[in-house]
Order: sequence, then C-alpha cells, then structure tokens
Amino acid sequence: MSIKHAISQMDDVGWCPLNGCGDLATIDKELNMGKCQHCDFMFCLGCKDRYHPFRRCSINRIDHYE
Repeated sequence: MSIKHAISQMDDVGWCPLNGCGDLATIDKELNMGKCQHCDFMFCLGCKDRYHPFRRCSINRIDHYE
C-alpha cells in the first residue's frame, strides 16, 4: 500500500489506464501524455484514452456534455 501511495505523489510516474494492465507508466505533463512501461500504451492524461497530440481532448471541450 505504501508503494502505491508513494507513486501517487510523484509527478513523473503513474498507472496505465488500459483494462487488464494497470502497470507503471511514465508521465510527461508537458506533452499531456503517459506511456506504460509494460504494454507501451500511450494515453492522454486528461481523458485516459489513446494519446491524441493533434486533437483537443474531449474532456476539455465545451460541447463535451451535450
């Protein structure tokens, strides 16, 4: 439990959001992305979906809830 707490306090490490994985991921806040160290899944930090560098994140869109 203490390892999970320590990782949750770090800015550059997190957890892979992919179902069935959940391993450690490297976080890059400047790029707003994470990359799993186990399965190589690259994800958006906002929506946790596949990384989309050239498309605005749907979680930040005004029309997201329409």
